[in-house]
Amino acid sequence: MISLICSLVGNIGCANAHSYATMCLCRAIVGFFICPAAAIGSGVVAETFFRDERARYMGIWTIFVTLGVPVAPFIFGFVALRVGYRWIYYILAIVSGVVEVLFYPRDI
Repeated sequence: MISLICSLVGNIGCANAHSYATMCLCRAIVGFFICPAAAIGSGVVAETFFRDERARYMGIWTIFVTLGVPVAPFIFGFVALRVGYRWIYYILAIVSGVVEVLFYPRDI
């Protein structure tokens, strides 16, 4: 949960950066704090599904992780063309915020 908040803050920092050094610093913050979310995905799939259906959902997870690298620049290229590159970071921050709200533990 902390990593999502920190990556959200880093993406907002990237969207509002006015120098290359600030952009690099914010991208480093996002890269560092988004790693737990990327690394824990296969563990969540393994713990969530029963053994007989685990392979199917692990395959789906792998497809999404594998296709994210070539598909995201294609999609965000249109975003940058239409509304500017800063909106790439705003969209990533919005997604991080939505995921944070959806996965926030309700029993605290």
